[in-house]
Amino acid sequence: MFPSLRGRVELAFTEPDAKTLRGCDVVFFATPHGVAMKRRARGARRRREDRSTSPADFRLQDLAEWERWYKMKHTAPELVREAVYGLCELNRERDPKARLIANPGCYPTAIQLGFLPLVEAGVVDLEHLIADAKSGVSGAGRKAELSLMFSEASDNFTAYNVPGHRHRPEIRESLAQAREARRSASSSSRTSRR
Repeated sequence: MFPSLRGRVELAFTEPDAKTLRGCDVVFFATPHGVAMKRRARGARRRREDRSTSPADFRLQDLAEWERWYKMKHTAPELVREAVYGLCELNRERDPKARLIANPGCYPTAIQLGFLPLVEAGVVDLEHLIADAKSGVSGAGRKAELSLMFSEASDNFTAYNVPGHRHRPEIRESLAQAREARRSASSSSRTSRR
């Protein structure tokens, strides 16, 4: 796929079967949605120090919402409960202890980092936030689609997924978690002052 890299690295691609995965201490999945949950469920050892990261397969705690947006059945619901959403600004204390880290999406990371200070300060209403984000076509992956071709995209601007984007529930779930953490901290602070 990348002939320009031939002879520059000694790495060779091998199919990561269950036996190979069990021999790893850390696994990073950079795969299409649905692959990591199947491989992780079948191949991972159950030692405390085993760690892996995944794409969107473990980003949402609400499986019905995940299945609605990703259009497939989640095959490892038991692992969703142990997954830690990997935005360290939100889960800094939980990340070092996690065996399974769900890497945040690119748009959710940018949007949450902008909104988190406002949510934590309690100065915004989560039901009325608007994020206006733009990117190039590289986030769309490596596929041949007319809208992604240079002749279509160069010097152009196109809105996509206007009725709803699959990263929306990820953003909502994480910002709601931040809001709840703020409420808990605020409640604890009031109780300790009494």
